[in-house]
Amino acid sequence: MILADGTMSLNDQMIRAIEIDAPGSYFGNPSAHLGATVGLSYGVALAHRNYVDVVDRGSYKVGRMSESKRPVVCTLGDGEAAMGNIASALWTCSHYGLGVLYVVLNNACWAAELSPFGRIPNGWVKESGDYEFLDLDNPRFDFAKIAQGVNVRSERITSVERLDAALDEANRRVRASEPVLLDLWMDKPTGPNASVVP
Repeated sequence: MILADGTMSLNDQMIRAIEIDAPGSYFGNPSAHLGATVGLSYGVALAHRNYVDVVDRGSYKVGRMSESKRPVVCTLGDGEAAMGNIASALWTCSHYGLGVLYVVLNNACWAAELSPFGRIPNGWVKESGDYEFLDLDNPRFDFAKIAQGVNVRSERITSVERLDAALDEANRRVRASEPVLLDLWMDKPTGPNASVVP
């Protein structure tokens, strides 16, 4: 498989946890602009396909896409998914039969920004518990439902025990050129309380 890694706050852990054994097996987001890997993933999937059975109809040609030999796994955070317009990407994958697995690490927080906020003088943010500009809750994005809205197989994962079986099923489906989204609901780094809304 090919990994497109859009994780921001968990990027170091992801890189240490995988083995990259061939060129073209890993694509990242070195610019750290939110949303880039959402579309990059289906672009990588398209790059590994060709048009076959092409018929020339005079002013245009028609054909079908070949199957991909290398499904794509996109790991990303909830901020990356939201800013990358995940609904549009999922529709594209569904429409063109692209075997892309989106694994959303949904921690309901712009966790990449947590460290700078924590360094604010006098610990004001931590003491006040006001994470309004970091939290992505109240409501939390439900990416599994968004995927269902464009007819993409999806599941909300809330336990490590369920993850292995869900990954096995997703692997089978993406190898059959079907997109899948797994929405991994994680603890919020800023704590369990809802963010402040004015």
